[in-house]
Amino acid sequence: MFDAHFFFISILNVLILVFSVSLITQLFHLPYNVALVLGGLLASIVTSISIPSFPPDFFLTLLLPPVIFQSASHIHLNDLKKDANIIFSYALIGTFLSSILLGYFTHFLFDLSLIEGLLLGTIISPTDPISVIETLKSLGVEKRLTLIIDGESLFNDGVAVVLFTAIIKSFTTGVFTLSDVILRIILSVAIGVAVGCVIGYSIYRILIILKIFSAITRGRVDLDKFMLVTITIIAMYGSYQIAEFFHGSGIACVACASIIISHFRSEILPQSDVEYVDIIWEFITFILSSVSFVLLGLNLETSFLIKYVSLIMLTVLLVLITRALTIYGISQIINFKKIMISRTWQNVIILSGLRGVISIMLALGLHNLPIQHANEIIAITYGVVLFSILIQGVSISFFIEKLKI
Repeated sequence: MFDAHFFFISILNVLILVFSVSLITQLFHLPYNVALVLGGLLASIVTSISIPSFPPDFFLTLLLPPVIFQSASHIHLNDLKKDANIIFSYALIGTFLSSILLGYFTHFLFDLSLIEGLLLGTIISPTDPISVIETLKSLGVEKRLTLIIDGESLFNDGVAVVLFTAIIKSFTTGVFTLSDVILRIILSVAIGVAVGCVIGYSIYRILIILKIFSAITRGRVDLDKFMLVTITIIAMYGSYQIAEFFHGSGIACVACASIIISHFRSEILPQSDVEYVDIIWEFITFILSSVSFVLLGLNLETSFLIKYVSLIMLTVLLVLITRALTIYGISQIINFKKIMISRTWQNVIILSGLRGVISIMLALGLHNLPIQHANEIIAITYGVVLFSILIQGVSISFFIEKLKI
């Protein structure tokens, strides 16, 4: 039974923790998401903060779309067109190959069935470089490189979710065909991109109509700032649900809708309105991403991680090796076509492949499923994400300065 009082007290406690950690990060200049995870982990050890248990769908359908929408709004359509082949090569081919390689590695090295290995590989393959993007911008890294890293992370989440769903279904049906999964991934992303473009352009036309209507009524019926925010929220959640209805990637759909809306909005909206909407969305994303990282820290069980520490350490090594193999391999093919991604850029793309909230969200979906080694998979996922945030997230700025980008 849903306990409203418990739910709101729990959320209030999490928000207080977010606020407290925010003050500490400003005082000591700590990486924000690292501090949030550590704050949540410390709070779970020294206090008894009770948090409600959320189903995976809660994160995927309520928390993830706003983060994707706001992140994609900073990607310029013209820049995306120039490097679309690079971004989609890394996001689609790279994520798929990474999932398969990690699946077979863990199958042979650990006591996992092939399907369980592929499931683990799928969960820990998608990148989530939210904090890395801020680091790259603060260090003045070239805009194109930042776009490639950001674009890859937006679209590889969609690939991972489709692959994850297909593998989960195989546990009940007993059927897993690689060719069928590849076709499903391609169709899902294609449908998501198409629906997102249609919805994004439709919102643009609606805004034009509303602007004309405002002129006809001489401002008596005007499109104010609150209505603009409401329209973008409808577009975000609506595009996600419509894409899912047509068996497309909701994440890819939300990303494309946001990119299209952001591309056209400056043509019809005053700059003050655009800035207002951006501020609102930055606040929404700040709250949701902060809560997600704190919940990650609160959910981490140190005893659980210690029990599987050897598996976690080996998987971390496999993740780094696989990331390097896929990025170097795909880059060789890209460079063969005279597009040219330098080895230094390849190194930064490899280092920036942090694992984060999306992996935790997928791992949460393993509870109550008939998977023999579910506990091992969840523990390994948490360990990989923790290493990714605490070690890679902290060291990325050091390596970028050493590489002199």
